[in-house]
Amino acid sequence: MKLTLLILTSFTVIVATEILKKKFFLSTSFTRKFVHIGTAVVAGISPLFATQKEIVVVSIIFAA
Repeated sequence: MKLTLLILTSFTVIVATEILKKKFFLSTSFTRKFVHIGTAVVAGISPLFATQKEIVVVSIIFAA
């Protein structure tokens, strides 16, 4: 369950940024920075509710 929540939260940040980019005509540079900041926040708080093994799995999924 925690693994699913971690993946969905990261995916939601990315999809929401794309939607905002198209709706408000935001620059690619801005949205790229926003995605990096958003996913970094998710990664930063993930040790509070996910195990090390789950974090490694999510990292591998997003790196592929």
